[in-house]
Amino acid sequence: MPNLPRFVKITARMTFRAIEGGGVLLLLSVFFAYVLAPAVSAVRRRVRLGRRQRPVSDATAIALIYLAVFVPAAASLVSRELTINIP
Repeated sequence: MPNLPRFVKITARMTFRAIEGGGVLLLLSVFFAYVLAPAVSAVRRRVRLGRRQRPVSDATAIALIYLAVFVPAAASLVSRELTINIP
């Protein structure tokens, strides 16, 4: 192998780590989608928008679930930090 700079050399270990990381990410995303599917269908049944009262799309249902879960969690973390840091 020619004398390449150190940052250019890609070893088998680095390639395996990249594949392993992608596999873990894929497994976590499949598990999270499996867990979220019942909540998405429930939100689609209950939330209707517009004049014709159509059910929301899957993407909108997922966004609503994220808002319902992560906004209160972030607000509690911020309020906890404020009470700790402000005398």
